[in-house]
Amino acid sequence: MGLLCLHHGNSVSHGGLTLNTARPRSDLTIEKIDGDLVLLDKDLEQIHQLNATACVVWELLTEGSSRSTIADRLHSEFDAPKETILLDIDRIVENFESLGLLENTDA
Repeated sequence: MGLLCLHHGNSVSHGGLTLNTARPRSDLTIEKIDGDLVLLDKDLEQIHQLNATACVVWELLTEGSSRSTIADRLHSEFDAPKETILLDIDRIVENFESLGLLENTDA
């Protein structure tokens, strides 16, 4: 089953999560290697390497940043069109969720 992505202002819903309530799982082991983040999910026995864009999204999700704040940061770092950045954020968060890397802080 695919993920449902609904836009509601700065809040974007991905399945049961929104960017307002989604946070990286606290039980993941995270290492920075050569500028990339590497996430170790011991429960699922998986390793994930994040590219530069996904690293920024991950770090800002950890801080509880809004979709708008994440977009502003990516725009300043990568100088891409805002519309493209917003779509990239949604895609990245969908990927994080589908990999089981996020938890709902509103539960």
